[in-house]
Amino acid sequence: MLRFPWQKEKPLEKITPEMMQQRVIKYEEYAVYVTDDRTREAILNGLAHVSAALKEGDLTTAKSDMEIVKHIYVMARYSNKVLKYKSFEEGAITLLHLTVLCVAFGIGYQYMKPDFDTTGYKVFLAIIGGGLGGIAIVVLGLLGVQVQTSATIHRRAWFVLKPISGAIMGLVTYCAVDIAAQTIAGGSSAGSIARPFAAFLLGFLGGFFETFANKALLRAAKLEE
Repeated sequence: MLRFPWQKEKPLEKITPEMMQQRVIKYEEYAVYVTDDRTREAILNGLAHVSAALKEGDLTTAKSDMEIVKHIYVMARYSNKVLKYKSFEEGAITLLHLTVLCVAFGIGYQYMKPDFDTTGYKVFLAIIGGGLGGIAIVVLGLLGVQVQTSATIHRRAWFVLKPISGAIMGLVTYCAVDIAAQTIAGGSSAGSIARPFAAFLLGFLGGFFETFANKALLRAAKLEE
């Protein structure tokens, strides 16, 4: 098979008993944050087998058992059964999202400064609020608070996409509630959301709570019918 120079296979890392013992200590720490009792017990039992194999000098068996432990932990992590684990990349992604959001808010604020009562400004605030709501729930995940994610989604993809989907859902939630308010008021513009802060709050709730956005959409759909 033809390979480019940058596609050369990396030499296999030589695993020593000391390195395996360090991995045992690392995964013992990780196991503390696994919320499912059976999964946590399986990880700890696997680590006990690794330690026993190391004591007997059987490095091959220790490596095999450690791979099983790693597999169990990864599956638990992607199934949202882990409260927290260290990741520099996810923190950097979140900081980048927050920076972009602050820059967008600053530009939008200066552009719409002459009139804060326009519908466009409220829509803008709903988008900013939704993005901030998405970032807020991502930050909770970084701090070790278990948050609602899909069992199949890659956690890094969730960190990247949640603030973006939060901004979208913030806008959709604002529009749904505004339509519902006007429908109740008989189509009068007086029934629309009057305060910009209310638009921001609706956007934040829509970006933070997926269930809130879903309920707002269902409520608007029923009123339209």
